[in-house]
Amino acid sequence: MNTVDTNPLKWALERVTIADLETLRTRLGIKGSKIGIYIGALAPIKGLRYLLESCLAIRAQLPDFEMVMIGSGPEGSLVNSFAASHPWFHALPACFDSEKAPYLKLANAFLMPMGVGLGIIDTFVAGCPLVTTDYPGHGPEIDYLEHENNGIIVNGHPSPEAYARAVSALLSSTDDLTHLREGCRAAEGAYSMEAMVTNFATGILQALDAPPFHRSHP
Repeated sequence: MNTVDTNPLKWALERVTIADLETLRTRLGIKGSKIGIYIGALAPIKGLRYLLESCLAIRAQLPDFEMVMIGSGPEGSLVNSFAASHPWFHALPACFDSEKAPYLKLANAFLMPMGVGLGIIDTFVAGCPLVTTDYPGHGPEIDYLEHENNGIIVNGHPSPEAYARAVSALLSSTDDLTHLREGCRAAEGAYSMEAMVTNFATGILQALDAPPFHRSHP
């Protein structure tokens, strides 16, 4: 149950007001009501070309869809070039810890089709469900995702269009979003720093109480 200290983000989320979100919308120029977000490295392992193609397909299905992508890395020029020609796509520099709070609270879903790692913890804390795929390359934290309970995993090595259909269906369903948000918040406690420390300490104590191990020699 590897995790990070989620308290700074949690406290920051609690301080974000409706007025703060409206100010953020105005600053970014967001007019749509269905918001996707990506926060992470702008690196090939994250499947960003796939994600950009998916965003185009989502926008074709949902004209009020807008995307916020936050991060830095070797594919930054690719992302910035895409943003320059698509006004509904908002590319921002990397931010960390509590700085992420208003963006996560503004968004409806966290889109990371590949390379999921500890970022899944942020989706639980913010109640912003993750939509990913079964492409290889995820970190072990992908095991925290419970399909259709605290996130969505699109199986079958989906095309960008298939991934886009899954995202569009979720963003169009208030009931599904509400259900996943509730699942995210339930998962938050299970993957807290306190839970990880308890598990680690318990493992050490159990090891100390175990009978000695004697290696046999041939």
